[in-house]
Amino acid sequence: MQRGQIDLAIGGFDQPAAPGDHEPLFCDDYVLVGRRGHPRLDAPLTLDAFWTLAFVAVCRASVPSGRAYPLNAALNNRGLVSAVVPDHLTAFIVASTTAAVVIAPTRLAEYYTCRLDLCCRRIPFAVPPLVIAAVR
Repeated sequence: MQRGQIDLAIGGFDQPAAPGDHEPLFCDDYVLVGRRGHPRLDAPLTLDAFWTLAFVAVCRASVPSGRAYPLNAALNNRGLVSAVVPDHLTAFIVASTTAAVVIAPTRLAEYYTCRLDLCCRRIPFAVPPLVIAAVR
């Protein structure tokens, strides 16, 4: 956009654009996603149990800050990231075949739960919502 090669971008952005150029479209919460029958996700998830899970972090190389989704830095600092992948579909596939879990936007997670035999659980603490916006 800064080079004048595109007119519109839609997504979640780290930095808001200049006033008037940024239009929020919708918000989405985050959920924890793991394979159906995951032994740690069958019972209600406590905060202590959350911090002992193995995570697949989603981080696109094209994101200059390296931050694509919340908690990646916190998980990495605690040594809980078992894999880093470039997109949620890959993360869901890893989660569907391993004991690792993924933090994902609710709408996206719900789309893939029946397709990949996954389940969604609430994260046991508040996470800021994902704001999807149009930037012109």
